[in-house]
Amino acid sequence: MSLIQSFRNLAPRTRALVGAGLLVWGAVGLQLSDRAEERLGLTPSEEDREALARLGPRIIPVERGGQQGGAAGKED
Repeated sequence: MSLIQSFRNLAPRTRALVGAGLLVWGAVGLQLSDRAEERLGLTPSEEDREALARLGPRIIPVERGGQQGGAAGKED
């Protein structure tokens, strides 16, 4: 029996409690992860942040060549 099927076989109240428990677990993890990074000395340096910024997507605006609205190459 799959995990999802086992979950669906639970009583509705139990499913709600399991879901709420998972949400609380995630929220606590988000709150504690920053503190754990600081205590373990894993905070990123400025060099790390710059390297990450270089890896991100760059958006370059391109001007259209005199066309008004609509899809490129499509005439009304």
